[in-house]
Amino acid sequence: PKACRPRPASFKSTAAAARPMGAHAARRADAAAVTQDGAAAATQRHGGRRRAPHACRAARRAELRAVRDAVGSAVGAALRLYEERAGELGLAVALRRGPRCPALAEALEGLHDVERHYRLLYLESSLLLQRISCDDLDTMEALPQAWECILERHKPHVVQDTLLKISLFLDNQ
Repeated sequence: PKACRPRPASFKSTAAAARPMGAHAARRADAAAVTQDGAAAATQRHGGRRRAPHACRAARRAELRAVRDAVGSAVGAALRLYEERAGELGLAVALRRGPRCPALAEALEGLHDVERHYRLLYLESSLLLQRISCDDLDTMEALPQAWECILERHKPHVVQDTLLKISLFLDNQ
């Protein structure tokens, strides 16, 4: 969870100062600096109370689960609405795209893409958080890179592009 926050400015200076100690010691010093800065920030955010690491993980998973569920329910509602009116609209209307808006089928496909995006992000981050063990130093050192890798694969441009198409579709109706 701390790895998802931007690295503090002190991170680079700590890494530069620790380099002569050797790569392994430098990584430990960097991890300690990030952990200390993250703990201080978490303490400030929660009114001086420190949250246990498992509470942070649980909160992050709950947040991702809520987004996943909200997107899933929106997709379900859109599909139910389409199914209710499919007889009135017909297949030709659902597949026809206008000069300024996508076809209804494309809009529904976009919503499915957004749902899949958040579902996969939730599953991957949940699995990563479950694998965290304070006893395994190598896993803890690799955590920031693993988190960045997940975020890199699930960039928000997919969601933003889809929502832009949907908003254009809704504005033109």
